Amino acid sequence: MTGSLTAARTRRDVPSEKVERSLRLLSEASAALTTSLDLATTIDHVARVIVPALADWCVVDLVEGDFRGKQTVVRRAAAVHADPERQLLVDELSRRYPPRGDRPTLAVPVIESGRSVLVSELSDEMLGSMVQDAAQADIVRRIGLRSYVVAPLLARDRLLGVVAFLSVNHRYDADDLPLAEELARRIGMAVDNARLFEQARTAADGMSRLQSVTAALARAMTAEQVGEIVIREAVDALHATDGLFCLTSDDGAWLEIVRSVGLPDS
Repeated sequence: MTGSLTAARTRRDVPSEKVERSLRLLSEASAALTTSLDLATTIDHVARVIVPALADWCVVDLVEGDFRGKQTVVRRAAAVHADPERQLLVDELSRRYPPRGDRPTLAVPVIESGRSVLVSELSDEMLGSMVQDAAQADIVRRIGLRSYVVAPLLARDRLLGVVAFLSVNHRYDADDLPLAEELARRIGMAVDNARLFEQARTAADGMSRLQSVTAALARAMTAEQVGEIVIREAVDALHATDGLFCLTSDDGAWLEIVRSVGLPDS
């Protein structure tokens, strides 16, 4: 009796093959998410880990700014397929039908609700509800899509985007959802960290530029020198093509152009 209980306990303690695969995938995804602070590189790396381990193709869409209904700006960050030939169709799909907040896609319900969506078996009716026209539906059919999970990318109580796990043959079920959502959670954290890093770098660059301009202005002796510094630095900082630095006349009736760039002389 004791021996039977020990054997049963040992079998329960040994992780199943599916659990082992899940843990391995999470480990590889975490490693991919730390290879770079460049957001595009990071997202591409993790999508290629997910495919084909959990999905035949994977799509990551990022939301720019806060969700504002039809004004939402959605940007495709990655679209990866395991089959090189079908990758061409995935690329065509992204090019001809880029994600937008006012277009029907499988991501829109997740963006609107902030909750995952799992479809075990995709019907023609469901496909018709998430495409814009027959041509898009045809591309999706040629790629192949039987089942999918779309999970939100969340960080600090903010929706940053969605990740879609799409399968040609496998049917996702409730057992697949925790792994998909854990991957989405880790991707969301990586996206948030990358954006925070970019904001910090932008702020540091701005402070450095401001200090440089302040020092240069302190050395300027004439209005022309001030205008030269302001125009040179401001046009570059704002990525502008044209700029004017003007001073008012003594009576305030007109403006005198001291320095200009990118504008005709007359």
